[in-house]
Amino acid sequence: MRYDIATKVILSRCKEGVLSVLCGLPVTSALLLETAPQETASVRRSDFVFRASFEDGTERLVLLEFLSYWRPWIPIRTLECRCRHLLEERLPVVSVLILFTPAKSVVSFYEDEEVRYRYRLVKVYEIEAGEILEKGPECLFPFVPLMRGGKDLFEEAERRIYQGSHTREEKADLLTGMAILGGLISKEIPQKLIERL
Repeated sequence: MRYDIATKVILSRCKEGVLSVLCGLPVTSALLLETAPQETASVRRSDFVFRASFEDGTERLVLLEFLSYWRPWIPIRTLECRCRHLLEERLPVVSVLILFTPAKSVVSFYEDEEVRYRYRLVKVYEIEAGEILEKGPECLFPFVPLMRGGKDLFEEAERRIYQGSHTREEKADLLTGMAILGGLISKEIPQKLIERL
């Protein structure tokens, strides 16, 4: 739950950065759709659904799920959300799963005797933290502790957020998000960040 809150706050400051840099989608703009929980076998809502404009002039929905840990049923749950949004919005859907922590059983598709479903899988832990620090945008820095080499670079990311052009409130949101997400891999990262907030 706290990771969902952290990602929602970060995403409110960085939706285009997350979609274009982390997800690799050529998005020019994105509008977060507020969706109500749906009556299905389980009352559930997608993490985030965007109505996005792409560089080629097309418009698509982007279904974005942030995952702290991998579970085998996640692809089926995501497929359920995808089908619901496809029916409701009548736009092509791009499904993206963003995984924060390593998992041996992670897969980028679901398949059974009738269905083959592929989605875009982003393994944050395989992204080079140094590249994000070099190229930005700053609003992605809260994810740095989770990235490859991020434990060694999170203090640099913190410093750059403090020195950046964001408002005081935006900096507080980004640093709080970094503290919460950093807790996925280390108890020390949140402690150090909270002491300095």
